[in-house]
Amino acid sequence: MGPVFSSFDAEPIILFLKSVKDDFGATRGILVGTVKLSELQTLIGNLITKGSDRFFVIGDEGRFISHIDKSFLGIAYVPDRRKFVELSSLHVLKKGLEGHTVFDSISTEGRPVNVYVSPIKNTNWLCGISIEKQKAYSPYFSLQQNLLFMIIVTAIMVIAFTFCSIKLLNYIKMRESFFDPLTGLWTRPKFEREATALLEKNPHKEFALIEMDIPGFKFLNQALGIEGANEVLIKCADVVLPTCKTLNAICARGYADHFYAFAEVSTELKFLVAFNNIVFNVEKAFDDSEIPIHLKYGISFSSRDELSYAGSKSVIELIGEASYAKATIKHSHHDRYMVFSEKMQETIEKQQRIERYMEKALQQGEFFVVYQPKISLSTDKIIGAEALVRWNSSNPKLGFLSPVDFVPVFEKSGFIIQVDFAVYEMVFKFLREQIDLGNPVVPISVNMSRNHVNADQFVREFISRFEKYNLPPELIEIEILERSLDNDLGNLISITEKLHEHGFSVAMDDFGSGQSSLNMLNEVPIDVLKFDQNFLRKDLIDGKQKMINILIDLGKQLNKKTLFEGVETKEQRDMLKELNCDCVQGYFYSKPLAKNDFVEFVRVHV
Repeated sequence: MGPVFSSFDAEPIILFLKSVKDDFGATRGILVGTVKLSELQTLIGNLITKGSDRFFVIGDEGRFISHIDKSFLGIAYVPDRRKFVELSSLHVLKKGLEGHTVFDSISTEGRPVNVYVSPIKNTNWLCGISIEKQKAYSPYFSLQQNLLFMIIVTAIMVIAFTFCSIKLLNYIKMRESFFDPLTGLWTRPKFEREATALLEKNPHKEFALIEMDIPGFKFLNQALGIEGANEVLIKCADVVLPTCKTLNAICARGYADHFYAFAEVSTELKFLVAFNNIVFNVEKAFDDSEIPIHLKYGISFSSRDELSYAGSKSVIELIGEASYAKATIKHSHHDRYMVFSEKMQETIEKQQRIERYMEKALQQGEFFVVYQPKISLSTDKIIGAEALVRWNSSNPKLGFLSPVDFVPVFEKSGFIIQVDFAVYEMVFKFLREQIDLGNPVVPISVNMSRNHVNADQFVREFISRFEKYNLPPELIEIEILERSLDNDLGNLISITEKLHEHGFSVAMDDFGSGQSSLNMLNEVPIDVLKFDQNFLRKDLIDGKQKMINILIDLGKQLNKKTLFEGVETKEQRDMLKELNCDCVQGYFYSKPLAKNDFVEFVRVHV
């Protein structure tokens, strides 16, 4: 737009404006560029035709942007003679913007002229050429030259405007790639480049990388809405940036509520002392928040001693380590940050090794089942057992593994589904063998992991394996985890109902370890309540005896069998027996037994 007069030197200038929008199409601001009118006149090159023909460009409000007479630059032209008032430069602009136009007018020298005008694309500007009337009947070739010239000039103006637009767009893209539009912090790609440059320039110095986020941020989004959550992120940036600057750190915002900082450290101890102060200041800044907001942090260091690590690590590796450390923080107001350690590194390497070998292990039959007896408290006889999977790896770096080592890895990758069905088949085959040998058998319970999210598919595959062994369904019980209810209550209800249709019993494992409501007991049609072993911890048993009594009574009122796992002492057994619990399992009666040992245990205790 323009020309307008600069507030600095009163010189005519042209403004180039470009709106800046966010990902949702909302305008966040306007980028402004300027060029002096005199410089634009030089760019156009004082384009005029031979003789008395005149080329001109008219901008906003009819003011000249280009004219042979520089005294007209930046001002509008109104003829002195009254009858030509409607032929002012503003009138010419308005008429010409309707399209290519030819009409009579009067020149700035007061002579009658024919005016040829054309609008300039993507602007509200007009370019034109005026030819004195006495030349109106000049040879056709001369007119063609003038028209060609006007076309060339129009093209030059379009190129000039396009050039300015491209520069503005490039600037916008550059800024968006460097700066987060919400908080003004660096973007993660920019942060990674700058942090990498610091590492490369200072190979013998140590650096700390911090990853921060807001626990439960998705719930903040639901409670406050997008705008409210964005205000929280902006406040985080306003707090984090100055506090991290005290460490001479560079900062950035990544996805959603993830923030990053990177700083040189003299010693890890001094850094952690200073970082404690940062955590305190950040917490204090959110004291007045209507909704409690607490950040948690993961920290990784670029190098360790030679025994722990070989050389320094890349920025991507440091972010991964900080993220892993942060993920190990439990839901506690006391633990705000965690430092990536050698032990964590060993855990990661072990998990990666497990992932590499798990498929091969299943193919080679390295997984096997052990059986932990379930004992009736009224008879002290065995009434069932739980099938538990174990892994004896042929890889010497893995060796024998307990479920706590590999089940979380399997659940994360989804491989647990294949292992579940392999265990089911081993149990079915074992029961079939014992029946064929004439040995006594008891019902065996098998675990269903939380990864089974399709009720129809699970039940269909379960039944297809079960039917191959011609077993009565009363010999199989399926245990579901209480914490699986957090994933999909409807799916578990559907699975339980379908299993009941085929005659199987269903138990809820680890009841009391999750956060589900007691009301869900009326929704999921389970047969057995299996209580979490934490209720029997020695330091808590006195305080929780009343709760245990209530839970057992609740199970009785709902017609559910009650079972406690983790029974290890006579005191625990006697207390549960007095409270009328149905059955127990645990080391007091038996540890999990290998197949042959379990067969003998059943023979003796049936």
